[in-house]
Amino acid sequence: MRTHTIVVVALLGLQLARPALAQTSGWDFSSKASAVKDTAAPKETSASKETAVAKRAAWGFAEARPADAVKAPAEKPAQTAHAATPAPSHAVTPASPKSAPVIPRGGVVLQWSTASAVRASAPDVKPEADLKADPAVNAEPDAKPNVKADVKAEAAAAAPKAAAPAVAQAAKPVEVRRPQPTGLERLSDDWPKAVKVGVQYRGRAEEQRGSAATNGRDDGYYLNRIRLEATVNIAPWLKGYAQVQDAQTLGYNVAAQPTSLTNTFDLRQGYVEARWPSANGFGVRVGRQEINLGEQRLVGSSEWTTARSFDAVRVFVTQPGVQVDAFVSSVVVLQQNAFDRWKPGETFSGTYVSLSRLVPKGVIEPYVLARLQNSVTGELGSVGDGATYTFGARALGALPRRFDYGVEVAAQRGHISTDAIAAWAGHYALGWTLAPSALKPRLVAEFNHASGDDNPSDGRRRTFDQLYPTNHNKYGLGDQMGWRNMRDAMVGFELLPVAKLKLSANAHRLFLATTADGLYTAGGVQKVLNRQATSRTVGTELDLQAVYAFSKELSLGAGVGTLFAGDYLAQSTSTGTLWTPYVMWNIKF
Repeated sequence: MRTHTIVVVALLGLQLARPALAQTSGWDFSSKASAVKDTAAPKETSASKETAVAKRAAWGFAEARPADAVKAPAEKPAQTAHAATPAPSHAVTPASPKSAPVIPRGGVVLQWSTASAVRASAPDVKPEADLKADPAVNAEPDAKPNVKADVKAEAAAAAPKAAAPAVAQAAKPVEVRRPQPTGLERLSDDWPKAVKVGVQYRGRAEEQRGSAATNGRDDGYYLNRIRLEATVNIAPWLKGYAQVQDAQTLGYNVAAQPTSLTNTFDLRQGYVEARWPSANGFGVRVGRQEINLGEQRLVGSSEWTTARSFDAVRVFVTQPGVQVDAFVSSVVVLQQNAFDRWKPGETFSGTYVSLSRLVPKGVIEPYVLARLQNSVTGELGSVGDGATYTFGARALGALPRRFDYGVEVAAQRGHISTDAIAAWAGHYALGWTLAPSALKPRLVAEFNHASGDDNPSDGRRRTFDQLYPTNHNKYGLGDQMGWRNMRDAMVGFELLPVAKLKLSANAHRLFLATTADGLYTAGGVQKVLNRQATSRTVGTELDLQAVYAFSKELSLGAGVGTLFAGDYLAQSTSTGTLWTPYVMWNIKF
């Protein structure tokens, strides 16, 4: 009896000292619900029991058996089947069923917890005085802990240590690899990110031999062209772009160098562009710029030469399956030793539409173009204004069994002074990739034609106007024929022997549409006219080319075009064979 009294007094002392001991030590004081049914106290459901056990586990407290009034430092508890899977950082690990028995109500377990000892202070625990005594065991009122701290945050601290590295690894930001800067871009590293600068250089050595069809000028020379460019991203939807160019011809034996080869330092492009993402693909570009439409048979920048640009206002609209490009412009006329300006008295406008959902694996591109001129001369010498309207469409796509196709047709109407315009042209191509291999061997066959004027004095213009094309290598590498008064049948072969090397070989059979009209070069200029010729055969041209791309910044190309003169050239000029070799390299920074 005396021993029982001493034990009761000791337990009461510990009960009163619980708050202070809980704040200054790692001792664990836990009161358990009575095993006997208590009608006065609230019922303890299985859900509430699991919640209480989870809270104590979150603080690092372990359950003990009733006989363990005072227990030595706890050994590592046996893991349950759930311990094999690491818990997330916000989860609470339930205690083992073997270490969580129910002991008589009012029993106090005194146990040292290493998890609690490492914390700076334990949460405040207050006994609740409003709990009624249990008459069945005559024990003191149950002291139910009131945890004020955030249980979720402490549960995260008590989660298995194995989960911590995984969480830390998941939170580590992903490092984005950027390509190594090259050339002048390295100077931009310390500049504002909105500013980008670049340099383009092209050098080409070429030769013209036997070209009696082009005024008999045999010559070899080196073309030196450099461009400086800068882009300023003013806002996510607004940017400005400027490009200046200097093109010189070294070793050219003709005193008056053509502007297609030489253009002293001048502004080639300079515009402001706005594209609003919230405006469903709507954008506007205003200023000096390139305009490249389709395969550039009618409108292109003609990069082989000093290149072409326009002073223009353009509107872009992009929707799923539909792209619209509408513009009003005037072509820029290159001038030696003067600032390049738009062509006075001439306006060029149009609308080009691209539809990618009308045909399977193909694109349809209808267009309307208008060229308006203030002062032009008709066939009979009358002077007046001119309006040339071009209506056309282009289609390209893939076919079964590795075939592909490309078709473009155009018709022109309007007037040149008092002359009515009635002209048309077409392009038809069929390609076949022989095998689905890395070599990509491909055969291609083409036929191109454009109408000519068979009666130069009837007041009707039938010579097709090729407008502002990029014609280099479309009707022969020597550029002796353009898309005017012509017929061209071509077969070719392409191959990639290595990933960065492309080889091509083409053969063209060239004719005039009519000998009443002349032979026009790739630039659209009439060079030969012989209405008394009895043959329309211009000749046969064989072209060989190789291009090796060392990288996106550097490429090297070489080729040779050989035109064997036909009867028309033999009857009209003293030429025999035209030979045009070249070596070219491009570098970008």
